[in-house]
Amino acid sequence: MSRIATLEQTRLMRLLAAVAEQYLRSGRPVSSGCLIASDLVDAKAATVRAQMAELERRRLLFSPHRSSGRIPTARGFGLYVRELMRRRSISSRSLKAVASSLRGLSTGELAESAAASIACRAQALAFVSLPAARHEKVRRVELVHIAAERASAVIVGETGDIRSRLIGVPAGVSSSDLQRAAHYFNANFSGCTLPEAADLVAGRLPDLQERIAAVLRTMLANVVASSEPGEEIKVAGAPHLLSNPCLNLNAGNLRELVDLLADKELFLELIE
Repeated sequence: MSRIATLEQTRLMRLLAAVAEQYLRSGRPVSSGCLIASDLVDAKAATVRAQMAELERRRLLFSPHRSSGRIPTARGFGLYVRELMRRRSISSRSLKAVASSLRGLSTGELAESAAASIACRAQALAFVSLPAARHEKVRRVELVHIAAERASAVIVGETGDIRSRLIGVPAGVSSSDLQRAAHYFNANFSGCTLPEAADLVAGRLPDLQERIAAVLRTMLANVVASSEPGEEIKVAGAPHLLSNPCLNLNAGNLRELVDLLADKELFLELIE
C-alpha cells in the first residue's frame, strides 16, 4: 500500500471514530457540519462530506433518512470497538479498591460484583460469562445425612464456589457410609470435574464396597443431571439502557430486549 493510500485510510478511520463518538454522545445522526463545529475533525466541509460518502460506500456508515446525517453500521461500530476506541488505563488506586471489594468472594459472587461494577462505571449493560458448574474441577465433597434415603451433597470447587444438591440415597445407607463415600471421592477424584469423576467411578465400581459404590453412583448421577450444561452468565446495568439516547427504545423493542436478557442461552449465542 502506498504512503498516500495509507494516509487516506488513516483519515477515514479517524473520521469513523469521530462519527461513532459523536453519535454515542448525542444519539442522533451525525452530519459533516456537526463534526466540523465540534472540532472532532480538522478538514474542510467538502473533504469531510467526501470521506463520509466513502465510509458509506464501504458500509461503515449509513443514513437512516435521505436528508439526515450518518451513523455507524454494525460493521462500523465493530471496527470502532476493536481498533479505534480510545482506551483509558485504570489508576492503581482504583485497581486496589476493586481488588479489595472482590476479595473473599466465590466465583458466582465475583462475577455478579464485576458485572455490577462495570455497568456502573460505563453506565451501560454489562455481562460476565462463567464456565458451567459441571466444567469446574471439584476440590472436595461432603455428604450429610438428612433423612431416610435423603442426603445433601456439598461440593466445593477449586475456585472456592460451594454448591449443594439434595440427593436420594439407597435404602439402608447410614451416615458413616456417606462419610466413607465422601472420603473415598476426595482421596481419589479431587481435581476432576463431575463428569470426569462419574466416568472414573463407573470403572471402579466392581472393586468398591457395595454401599459405597451405590452412594457414589447415585450422588454423581443426581449432581451431574442437575448441573447446567452450558455457560452461566451474570448481567447487570439493564436500567442504564433506558437512558441511552442511541437506543431510542419504545414499548415494543423494550419488551424484546427484556425477553432477550431473560433468555441467557440465546444471549450467549448472540455474544459468541
